[in-house]
Amino acid sequence: MWRTDRGRATSGLLLITAVALPSIGVGDAPPPGVASTAEEASDVEARASDAFERGKAFYKQEKYSDAAEAFREAQRLNPTWRLLFNIGQSEAAAKRFGLALEAFEAYLAKGGDEVSAERQQMVQNEVRRIREMVGLIDIKAPQGALIQIDGVDRGESPLPGAIPVTAGVIHTVSAILEGEMLPDKEVKVIGGATAEVSWIPENPPVKPAPIAMTPAQQTAPSAPPKRNTQRGVGIATAGAGGLVVVGGILTGAMALVKDGKLKKDCDDGACGAALRGTLESRDSLATATNVLLAVGGVAVAAGVVLFVIGVRKERQTAARFRPKLSGAGAVWEF
Repeated sequence: MWRTDRGRATSGLLLITAVALPSIGVGDAPPPGVASTAEEASDVEARASDAFERGKAFYKQEKYSDAAEAFREAQRLNPTWRLLFNIGQSEAAAKRFGLALEAFEAYLAKGGDEVSAERQQMVQNEVRRIREMVGLIDIKAPQGALIQIDGVDRGESPLPGAIPVTAGVIHTVSAILEGEMLPDKEVKVIGGATAEVSWIPENPPVKPAPIAMTPAQQTAPSAPPKRNTQRGVGIATAGAGGLVVVGGILTGAMALVKDGKLKKDCDDGACGAALRGTLESRDSLATATNVLLAVGGVAVAAGVVLFVIGVRKERQTAARFRPKLSGAGAVWEF
């Protein structure tokens, strides 16, 4: 009912003009912070009505973003949940679906039972339609920073939650901290998904506090060099060779199976054309088995040699670095 084509927009405008702007009468208690005297109340009412009329005029001219801002001004001057409906319609027509969704949901929540059943149903249908075209932006900024999305104020950080925006469109997210503009960030959100925008750097790793050392510990030389890696290389090489050997065993088993089939199906050792593929496959597997077993065996042998050499070197290194106690504490003897 609230599409942005000309015919639909006119239908929506009829609903907007039907929403009466509550007035602040001389005898009424004005909202806190709006007006405190009859003269001030009259001035606020006049400015709110003017903003409301401008909103209707903008909507007729299909200037939907301007209409939404005018209705927001009227709502700020004379707070009423009824104007949230006008704002939601204008934002939906402007294809700013995130703002429209917020306005319609606030309209239903704040209007409650005062919203007619027919109007509730219409707005709920529109909310369901809009949600399919909305994604979320989770914004993290320094505390107190004013957040804007596409030039519209969305509150101060920390925000109460992720902000709904139109999906599939690039949005400009801004943050103003103590009058200083932080670098803008652009983000495009997929429908139903949440994108994150942050001006807060990741926490650097916390360095542990230095441990107090005794004078003897402070003068002690460094520990001996780390163990060589030759033993580890030997283990890895032997392990890889073992896997190759296992592969050779498997291919050998497959070759034996095919050989048994050939012996069973061939007459007096003569195999027909139908078994030629099996014969070739057996020979290939046999060749692969010989190669794998040979390569794997060499790798296992090389790994064992490297392991033994590595163990010997570690023992020699350990023998060179022997701890010796002195008056200053533990030292290493070379």
